[in-house]
Amino acid sequence: MISVESSWTRTDGVTFVTARIVNDAATARRVTVANELDGPVWPPRSQGVPESGWSETGFEGRVEPGTHPIGYATPAEPATPPVRLVDVEPVGDGGERIDDDGRYETPRAVVRECGDPAPPRDAIPDDGPATEQPPKTGGVASTEDAPESRHEDRERDESDDGQRSGSDTEREAAQTAPNTVPAWLDECERRIERAEALGGVQTVPEATEAVAAVGGLEGVREVARAVDADGRGLAHLAQRLDDLAERADAVDVPVATLERLR
Repeated sequence: MISVESSWTRTDGVTFVTARIVNDAATARRVTVANELDGPVWPPRSQGVPESGWSETGFEGRVEPGTHPIGYATPAEPATPPVRLVDVEPVGDGGERIDDDGRYETPRAVVRECGDPAPPRDAIPDDGPATEQPPKTGGVASTEDAPESRHEDRERDESDDGQRSGSDTEREAAQTAPNTVPAWLDECERRIERAEALGGVQTVPEATEAVAAVGGLEGVREVARAVDADGRGLAHLAQRLDDLAERADAVDVPVATLERLR
């Protein structure tokens, strides 16, 4: 037997719905839970994509025996009950996202696995002047933002300038590279590999297998859109890297002259 218990809260013009799907059966069931409110469902998301099973009308997915919480938001006015159990079907073995052959059942699962195609903010050229962001406060004192601490650190750095080698400085510069950019490049590579697998098919069986691996033709379209976005983001990043490399090569810091002026 499958049952659904639900409740809602309303805050700042948004209705938050929480529900519990209770599966008292001994085996898994595929359930459909519909939104009863007069508005679209704002589902939970991962990498900007709705979590598995969610749509603008509600939730549909595999539910194992036991109790399973779900929740979403909507701009609609609240009502009781906010959700309704509309369908229950028996299901066989196998996962919700990936079938027994390791193939993704939906294109959205492919996008969730590969990650967000948008490049990190630090990788996008910024035409405006850089502005210093105020520090976030969380009730914990931080010496990092104190003027006295920065002054002491600056004096200590200046006193160590003559003892540092070029290799030390280069190593420090490499260590300051943001971790988000390498992670995004790894995600780009995974998406491009999927696109290459689709583009490299030679026979009908190979094409059938490749299309099935990404969730069907809609999955193929999702991969194509994601790789197209990757291409634009990578082009932006390449341009910024070229510009920074040219500036780094062109700049000449007059270390000896400035040392004589001290």
